[in-house]
Formats: sequence, C-alpha cells, structure tokens
Amino acid sequence: KWFKSKFSSLLNDKDLLQHTLFIVTFDEDEGGGNNLIYTTFVGAGVKAGAEAKTKYTIYSVLKTIEEKFALGDLGKNDAKAPVIEGIWQS
Repeated sequence: KWFKSKFSSLLNDKDLLQHTLFIVTFDEDEGGGNNLIYTTFVGAGVKAGAEAKTKYTIYSVLKTIEEKFALGDLGKNDAKAPVIEGIWQS
C-alpha cells in the first residue's frame, strides 16, 4: 500500500517504466538473528509477480545493480555476492 501511494503515478507511466528500475528495501529489523528484509524490484526488465526463492543479502542488491548497469564492484562484500536471479524477463 505504501509503495502504491508513493509511486502510483510513476508506475502508471509505461514510457517511464521502460527506462526505469525501482528498487525499494524495507529494513526494520531490530538486530535479530533471522533478519528478513523485504525488497521489491519494479520496472524495466522485471517479470511481473516474480519472486526470488534464494536467500540474498543487501550485498546481492548492490551486486545486481552493479551487474545490470555494468558498473564494476567496490571490491568489498559486493564483489563475491550473488546476483539476484529468477526475477528478470528473458
């Protein structure tokens, strides 16, 4: 609901979505051992309704951005993080 209320006008602009990738992460964990973070990808190249089943970290989000936009990595935890798969259009 929050995402829709903030971004619905942008998400309804099909021309914008052809050239835009929204990545929104909600990290409200209080330091628990099983930190589950909701992240959504919406826009260019993403399969509507796709859900990754693999466990990823925030470094995977960074690595995915680096790979998708050919940016290279920072040589830190992102360097060895897996790229998020299973959500992209062919």
